[in-house]
Formats: sequence, C-alpha cells, structure tokens
Amino acid sequence: MSRLVPTAFAAFFGLVAAAGATPGGAESLLPEDTVFYIGVEDFEASRAALKGKAFDKIMAEGEVKDFLEKPMAIAHAAFGKLKEMGAQSEAMKGLNLDPEKILNGPFGSMFFAFTHLSVSPENNFRPDFGLTFGLEAKPGAVDILQTCYGLIGGLAKEKGVEPEFSTIEVEGRSFQRCKIEEMSLCFAKIDGTSVFSLSETTMRGMLQRAAGSAQGLAKSPDFQRCVENIGHKGADSPVIYVHVGRMMKLFHGLMETGQAVAKDEEKSIISIIDRAMELSGVGDVGPAYTTSFWDGPVAVSRSYGELNAHNARGLIAAVRSGVGSLDRNRLKLVPKDASSFSMGSFDLAPIYDWLVATLKDVAPEIHDQAMAMLNATVGQIAGTDEQGNPVLDLRRDLLGALGGEYFSMSTPGAPTMFGPGTDSVGWMNCRNPQGLQKSLEVLASIPGQMWGFPISFAEDVQDGVSMRVLDTTQLGPMAMMMGGMKPTYAIHDGRCYFGSSPQALKKLLGFLKAPPAENITAKQDFARHVGAIPADAELTSLSYSDTASNFESAYQGIVGAMPFLMMQMPVPQEELPVDLSLLPTAESISQHLFGTVNFSYRAGNAEIMEVRGPFGAEAGLGVAAAAMAIGGGVAFMNMSKLGEAPMIEMGDQHHEAGSDPRQKARDDLNDLSAAITVYTVENGEPPLNLHALVQSTDAYPEGILSGKLPTDPWGNSYQYLKRDSGYQLWSFGPNGTNDSGKGDDLVVSR
Repeated sequence: MSRLVPTAFAAFFGLVAAAGATPGGAESLLPEDTVFYIGVEDFEASRAALKGKAFDKIMAEGEVKDFLEKPMAIAHAAFGKLKEMGAQSEAMKGLNLDPEKILNGPFGSMFFAFTHLSVSPENNFRPDFGLTFGLEAKPGAVDILQTCYGLIGGLAKEKGVEPEFSTIEVEGRSFQRCKIEEMSLCFAKIDGTSVFSLSETTMRGMLQRAAGSAQGLAKSPDFQRCVENIGHKGADSPVIYVHVGRMMKLFHGLMETGQAVAKDEEKSIISIIDRAMELSGVGDVGPAYTTSFWDGPVAVSRSYGELNAHNARGLIAAVRSGVGSLDRNRLKLVPKDASSFSMGSFDLAPIYDWLVATLKDVAPEIHDQAMAMLNATVGQIAGTDEQGNPVLDLRRDLLGALGGEYFSMSTPGAPTMFGPGTDSVGWMNCRNPQGLQKSLEVLASIPGQMWGFPISFAEDVQDGVSMRVLDTTQLGPMAMMMGGMKPTYAIHDGRCYFGSSPQALKKLLGFLKAPPAENITAKQDFARHVGAIPADAELTSLSYSDTASNFESAYQGIVGAMPFLMMQMPVPQEELPVDLSLLPTAESISQHLFGTVNFSYRAGNAEIMEVRGPFGAEAGLGVAAAAMAIGGGVAFMNMSKLGEAPMIEMGDQHHEAGSDPRQKARDDLNDLSAAITVYTVENGEPPLNLHALVQSTDAYPEGILSGKLPTDPWGNSYQYLKRDSGYQLWSFGPNGTNDSGKGDDLVVSR
C-alpha cells in the first residue's frame, strides 16, 4: 500500500515526461515538423534521480503516510475490483491488469507526441490526428501500450462492433492496425519501444525513419537550435518541445478548411477568426523547449523560446513592447527576511490597442457596436459630461495609466484569523496619475452602486505622501477575517504604490529613502540558487519565494478555514475519502523545503527562463496522480455499488442515508463549530459553554449565533465539552440518551 502513491506518480509522470536529444531516440523517429513532443529517454534513471529529493522525503514522512492510508486503501480496492472484473470478461482475458506490476514495472524511453492534424475534402473531411505514444517496457514490466491495443479491440468486439485487424508492411518493417468503423488504431514495436498512434500516416513515417530513409525531428534546425541554447543534461532529463507558430498555423489551416463546409451564416464568423489569427502574428513564433534536471538537491527547469523579435508584428509586437530590462538595484529594497518578491515589466495598453484595431479591421460593424456598449457601460458607472460622453476613458485613465516596471514583495506581518499572514507591498509605474486616481475611485464605487456594499477610503500621510486606506469597518464579518490587513494605496512620483496595510506601505516608502541594513542578497537560500546570465543579456524578470515559510502560512490558512469548509461539505466528514484528523503538521513537510528562484532574460532572438527550487515536475504530477487514483477509486467504488442502499455509519450503528433529522443535526453541529471558531479568534480560546455564543458583545450585539441555541431534531440540547486542547460537540441522537459520543450520538471533535 505504501508504494501506491509513488508508483501512481511514476506511471503518470512517465507518460508525460520528456526525452533528451539523443540520436536514435524518439526525436529521430518523429517527423521534422512535429508540433508537440514530450518524453524521457530513460524513465528508470529519471525515477532513480528522485531518491533523497524533497518530494521523496516528504512522501516518506510518517504523518504523510498515515494521512494517505485511507485514500490509498480506497484506490487499491478499486484496482482490485477492476482486476476481478477483468478475470470475468472475455475481452480482458489474457491481459495483465495487475496494478502493482503495471505501476512498478521498469520502463525505459517514454514519449507523447502530436505530429499533425489534417482535414481534407478528399478524405470526406475526416481528421487525420497524429496523436502518438511510445513506451519501452524493460524485462519484468507489463507492456502497457500493447495491453491497451488488445483491450480496445477486444472491448469493441464484445460490444458488437467487429474490428478489422491487419498487418501493414513498410520498408521491411510492419505495424498492426485495428480499424473500428472509421477510426484506426496503430501499434508497432520499433527498436524495443512500443508505439501506439491514432494516425497511419504518423506510423508509416516513423517506420521509414527507423529504416533510415527519412530525417527526424532531431535533425530539424528548429529542434537543434533549442538543444544548442539549453543543452542536453542526460538520459534522465525531461524535455518538452512545442512549435508555437506551427500550431497556430495548423489552427489557421483548419479555419480555411472549415469555410469550405460551413453554412453561409457561419462563414463570416470563421473569416473574422481567420483574419484575426493572420493579423496577430502568432504564426511567426518559433519553437519553445524546456528541460529539467537536478543540480544536487535543487530541481532546475530551463526554458528556451523564440518570438522572432526581428520580424515581430501584431500581437507579438504588442506583448514584447511592455517587456524591458530590469534595474537590479531593486534587490537592495528587499529585506533579508522577505518571504517573496517579484520584479519585471508589463504594458497592457499596446495589447488593448491591437485588439481594438484588429476588431475594427476584420469586423467594423461589430467593432462599432462593442465600443458603443463599452462606452455606455463606463458612462453608466462613472457618469457622463454635458455631451453624454463618459467622464472616464478606459484606455487613457486605466489601461494606459499603468505600464512599465513593477515591483512587489512580502514580509512577515499582518495576521488574519487563518494564520500569521504577511505584509505585501509593491508598485507599478504610472503614466497618468490623475486618470488612475479617477479610475480607482470609480472602481471603488461599483460595489455600492450594484450591490449596496459601499467601499470608502480614509487618508493617511507618510513623509508628505498621501495614502488612501480602506475603511474595513464597512466590511462586516470580513473585517474580522482580514485581521490587521487594511489595503492601502498611494499615487506618488510616477508610481502607484500598494500595501496590505498602511504600516506595510510606510515601511516600503522608508526603504526607498534608507534601504534595509541586510537585503535579500545576504540570504543564502536566495544567493545559492540564483543562476548566472550572460553578460550581454537583458534580465527581464526575477522572483523569489521562501517555499517553506510560504507553504506553512498557506497551510495554516487552510487548517484555520477547515471548520468553514466542513460546513459546505455535501457529505459527513466520516464519509470523506480522507481522515482530516490525520492531516500532517506543516513542519513535517516544510522541513524539507527551501527557496525557489525564477528569472528570465533575453539574449538576441531567444527568451530564456530558469526556475530553481525543491520541486521538479514530479511534485505537481505526483499530487495529480494521487488525486486521480483516489478520485477514480471513489467514483469506481460508488458506481459498483449502484442499486445498493447507501449506509452512513454513526457510532456503532448503521442507518439509511437521506434521513432529514440526522442531516439537520449535522448542519446544526457545523453551525455551532463555526461559531466556536469565531469566538476562539475573538477571545483566544474556546468558550466555557455554548451560552457564550448567544451573548451580546460590541462586535456581535445579537451574539455570534444571532439568536438562541438550537436543539437537536429529537428535542434535546446539544452537548459541549471544552478540553485542554480543542473541544467536543455532540447530539444524543435518535435514542435521546447521552452515550458520551458513542452509540448513535453524532459527534464533532476539534
């Protein structure tokens, strides 16, 4: 059981991880004009490289194993039931459906590719979809793709569809084809790797390249440029390759094909989309390539992309216009204890201008209607002048007012009811201070106009800088949740400053005059992971996150919000696929984490981005794989029980589901639990008894529960016991007898 999570991750990661650029690998078999490719040359080596890394250490923690025990048991039971079903099915007989062997088998090269998509009148507009998988099963492993090929064909036959099996020869090699109505499934063993494709065209080409009569992706100039700029780190290095411009041109071609079969009323819409894509310039974008590898305990992801800067036009030119070189002196403003910071540049106005101009070019009538509607909406919200024109110009006073350099950072402070929180501050360059101030005032007025929820700002001053501080007293219960946070902004000296509180913003303004004694460059966790960039390159973005402290803060927030989340659960806690009482402590995970650095730079025609931190692709994919296994297991087990009366366990008895009294009791217990949480935040500890929840206070004149204490559906008072740590709430249940939380009592413990 303990191996199921890492093996589920392994299977998922293996199917989507990518391969290094080695002659004879998948890159030599795929066509030169492949649109998308992702794979790994040696998955076993990639899996071995994870040993002793952060994700592996976290999964080995006892608290994590205990928490995963219940969901993994559900997933394992579902796998077992599937295996039993396979043994009873003629279509599945002879196929190896043992989950342990499938998930734990040794695998070599793996890849997934999208080679092409073509639709032609000669083929009755039937799409030829070049979706292709490759998987090398080493001795002792289940050949998953061959199993899938046989399973699909067998299931089709069992369902009454007679598949057509045939063997097709290509230059001394062969592949098997299973034709099910209009769909072809192709399978071949190519140099020890099982290959599965939905396209006969792709499979024929791969066999030709295996025979040496055609050139593959590895020899294409686009792919070679990527490898030259990023490098190849080894057989265990995942790689992703996508030719963005080629993909856009593919969609462009589909638009043109669609016009041939579209109805007259559809042709104009397709023409608009087709023309917009042509004007965008996205077809000029070159390839993008990412590889990841390990530098000791540090996961490094390095990406290369081409925007064809020398020929940039349309949307590409608009996007690039807002990206400039960074002033690295900004690092002096980031104190050593910062939990994160980010700096870069952007500009929305050119993108907006391009969108408006393009719409006017391709659809003048729609452009005029859209602009009239936009102006009417802005005028309704912001007001109009004597001529009926909006007093606020969206382009001039908002989108065009901001643009250029941005800077943000977070430091410890500003607690909320869900955790310690942070002080977040920063700025964006401002070209039109008066217009931006007007826009912000209009935006603040919208909640009051539309929902009767007015927002206002008080004034504060720091060293001659006028600040606007959100009046949180108007936010009702939300004010308590925000704790010390009071969003603040100031428009001053060509910038729009913002902060999570006036104290936080004052601290930033102070740093501008007198930088902190120790800045982020003195933090080893940051300095150790910042990579070097070429001397002639332009640094375009830089960010850092103290992964451990940020995780702890977010995790504590989730745990603090748990009572409120439980109130929204459609099922009782005991029916969830996880036991929330076994949630691991934040420290059991954060102790294995360290800072993550992300930076990007421009070198000639190339855009390079690098991320260095504790996690590679395995973390997100592992969590996704576990979630898929758990969710699939729960769904499968529930489907397999259709027709059975669902049972809900309470104490040591079972009752039919859907009973209104019991659901009413659960709702009451959740309401009481949430009220106790609010009381605890206000007073620092849970109440001595439930009557404290209905007593009047300055913050809650009618009491936190705004009324009298509820009784359970059987006419008894709810029971409450404060403990040294936490509390217990319960109902006597249907028998009306206090079983101290046992028997048929309904219980909530915190």
